[in-house]
Amino acid sequence: SYSVPRESKDALTDALTQFIILNNRPFETVNGEGFTNLINIVLTIGCGLLD
Repeated sequence: SYSVPRESKDALTDALTQFIILNNRPFETVNGEGFTNLINIVLTIGCGLLD
């Protein structure tokens, strides 16, 4: 199993916080099944580009 480094988790948290603040979005925007699906697709595409 793959463990995400703490620095990466912190960077993602900071980026999501900036997104919410700069775009005046509710915190619910980055919560739920739809957002999880979006992130999974983005990560799958990103990993595919590394191959």
